[in-house]
Amino acid sequence: MTVKLTRTVKTTRRWQRRRALLGLGVAALTIQAFTPPSTAADTKPSPGEPLTITADDLPTWQTDGVVWSITTVGDVVYVGGNFDFIRPPGTNPGDPQQLARKNLAAFNAATGEPLPWNPTVDGTPFTDPNPQNECDDLGNNQWNCDAVWEVKASPDGSRLYVGGDFSHINGQRRAKIAAFDLPSGTLNTFKREINSRVKALTVTDTTVYAGGFFTAVDGTPRQRLAAFTTSDGALAAWAPTADRGVHALITSPDHSRIVIGGNFNRINDTPPHGLGAVYADTGHSAPWETGVEYYDDVRRSWVTDLVKDGDTIYASANGEGTFDGRLALNPDDGTMRWIDNCLGATQAITLMRSLSESYCIFRSRSMPGQGLGCSSRRIEGTSNAACLQNGRDQSLPERLAPRIRRTNGIAEPTAGRHQRVLHLLRTPSGRRRNYEARRQVQYQQGALAIP
Repeated sequence: MTVKLTRTVKTTRRWQRRRALLGLGVAALTIQAFTPPSTAADTKPSPGEPLTITADDLPTWQTDGVVWSITTVGDVVYVGGNFDFIRPPGTNPGDPQQLARKNLAAFNAATGEPLPWNPTVDGTPFTDPNPQNECDDLGNNQWNCDAVWEVKASPDGSRLYVGGDFSHINGQRRAKIAAFDLPSGTLNTFKREINSRVKALTVTDTTVYAGGFFTAVDGTPRQRLAAFTTSDGALAAWAPTADRGVHALITSPDHSRIVIGGNFNRINDTPPHGLGAVYADTGHSAPWETGVEYYDDVRRSWVTDLVKDGDTIYASANGEGTFDGRLALNPDDGTMRWIDNCLGATQAITLMRSLSESYCIFRSRSMPGQGLGCSSRRIEGTSNAACLQNGRDQSLPERLAPRIRRTNGIAEPTAGRHQRVLHLLRTPSGRRRNYEARRQVQYQQGALAIP
């Protein structure tokens, strides 16, 4: 089943206009009646009380570029992206206190302080007259693609796998995928030759699954999906196919399937668009019903992230004039359990106890700085999804989304049209850290921590 929301969105907007007028009247009466005391989120509620979160900024070291992926192992947070330096909170790019970190860095999860781990991740410069998205522009049609797009730990925490555009790590050949032993952080012998970007990884005790834009591994055809044994790094026989880019991978709760998200139209020549599943052992297609919208190559949605709990897969999506919210899905057959639309690019989603959070950003090309981000959440089997755009509630009404039983969200302002929250992580302390790409130097770049 492919998600179709065109009619719903039109009706929602009419409903929102009527609700906005009522909301203004209620707000005015409330202000006249009393001034509410300041409140704080109860992050350690009594038994039976719902969990809430704060939106307070925490001082956090910043990168001078983009952080694409985060994972935590014990009390260490590992980040990967496209950056050259990290610097203390509150300082400007180029500050004398900055530290060199080339596309990978590690931080203490409790304090946020950087750790000594400092591998150097490089690409191989090349010439191309066409712009290369998310690569370093060296000038004169010269480009260097060296970003780390995914960091993922093994289940036992003994290894850290990384995927991306890079060609070398610490001067050694590592084409698009590599692994480090933990806790030492030493680059190990895992080595494969992949011909294009690795954007997604998921790891089990026996297998590393990779997805991206590649079409060959060690010269062997692999259409954007491949697997490797954890014991020796050998290329596995597992070889499902995707006709376009794979952006996210996750194992099903019972580990029998690999759920796939991206911008593809078909997995193993089977629809729907943007979502699918294959068996973890054979790579054959597993039953999967729900996709995201696709009208043509201009008007389409694509899946940006996947997470899970004990019985549900959660997906976030971006889109061009189409659906760009989040879904909850049955991992056994891909049937949809609930859906909401944040009306903005949803880049990442994470889980926090019984609370799932997604983050979407509203961007205005004509009026930079007017957008607002929103956190959406699901508590105890209900979905709470509220978004603010230019001060107006953008959550879906109950009658248009029957599986969303109540709405109550948290919104915080963002500055500048080029901001995006690209990844979310719950640290061992229960704090949520989201790392932002902020490409306007007057704003704090890189990482923003929110408890």
